[in-house]
Amino acid sequence: MAKTAIQASRGDDTFLIEPEKLFRVIDPSHPLYDPRVNWPVSEKIVRSIEKFGFKRNQMLIIRKNGPLLEIVDGRQRHKAVLVVNERRVAAGQDPIKIPV
Repeated sequence: MAKTAIQASRGDDTFLIEPEKLFRVIDPSHPLYDPRVNWPVSEKIVRSIEKFGFKRNQMLIIRKNGPLLEIVDGRQRHKAVLVVNERRVAAGQDPIKIPV
């Protein structure tokens, strides 16, 4: 049996993972740091994900760094999907996984 690079369910050509398992770099000295990580969550993106879901063309790009799955692209979408999942859980719905 082949080893999986990350622990997640497999989609067509992506992995589906719980957003809580992903790591947004907040250290300014880190090579993947982007100051936009400090921006507030966009309610517009949150509403879009609530209405349409997290589409495959919105997938996040990550990099495995030891035990961490660091976000390379899609920090704002990641923050938004965390808010969506909080609302879904509060409403008794299943949280959504995101393609990476």
